[in-house]
Amino acid sequence: MTESLRYLGLPGRKNDAVTLAFGTNHVNSRLSTLYWYQDGKKGPRRNSEFAIETDYTFQATKWLYLEPNVQFWVDPGGYTQKNMITVFGVKTGVTF
Repeated sequence: MTESLRYLGLPGRKNDAVTLAFGTNHVNSRLSTLYWYQDGKKGPRRNSEFAIETDYTFQATKWLYLEPNVQFWVDPGGYTQKNMITVFGVKTGVTF
């Protein structure tokens, strides 16, 4: 499940946008149990992970945009014992 908010048309940059998104992934309970048995019933079972992402779309020209983003993952891989991780990225797009 993913939900997002997008604000388009910043002051002085009418084609730029800011996005904030939230999402969650759930590991199937049967698959989680299978992995747990394969690991010899040791450690935690996998459950859900939660992500928050924000990005800024910079419309450099009519045909080129750059979109740097940052993602925060809570319980990555569905393991509650894992620390939160941060991922930085950038996407580019060209319109011909």
